[in-house]
Amino acid sequence: MSCIINGELKMPARLHKSFGGTENMARNFMKYVPADSYDNFQIHISKLTHPIIDGKKQILWAMDNHCDRDGPVRLYNWDWFVFISDWQRQQYIREHNIPFEKTSVIENIIDFVPDLNVQKPTDKINFVYASVPDRGLDVLYDVFNLLCQKYDNLHLTVFSSYKLYNWDDIEQQHLALYEKIRAHKNITYR
Repeated sequence: MSCIINGELKMPARLHKSFGGTENMARNFMKYVPADSYDNFQIHISKLTHPIIDGKKQILWAMDNHCDRDGPVRLYNWDWFVFISDWQRQQYIREHNIPFEKTSVIENIIDFVPDLNVQKPTDKINFVYASVPDRGLDVLYDVFNLLCQKYDNLHLTVFSSYKLYNWDDIEQQHLALYEKIRAHKNITYR
């Protein structure tokens, strides 16, 4: 939802205080890649939110699902595509008929900050969910609950919220799910 133009990260005002994965990756890209490295490029991150600038190579850095209905793949004849995993690249190529030669992968550019307060159980098989809730957290809860009925040595830690984005209205829609998760004896909600 952001764009890198002339070495500057441009974000819609509502994202300035957002610290989701996409925004953090964009900020870290700016931190680690010298600004003059991409003077001739305009890098659109996830969505087409800024006007195309003539004379600059147009790059789509895709962070979303290949099947998102509002995805920008078909909105422009992109010069290059960047993906966050080989799997994502394969899905986009298959779904949108993108030539492999016009693609590359930059895996997650996220600074790891260990949370020393997290105590993972050592006598259990541990799973982690770290994404926004509407990317399948409800399905994971149902499946995990079924697995726990069969196996008693499972534990799930959930890091999921829209608070990182400061989107309180969307956060409210998931409160009932968060309560179910908090009440589950084999799940830790962070």
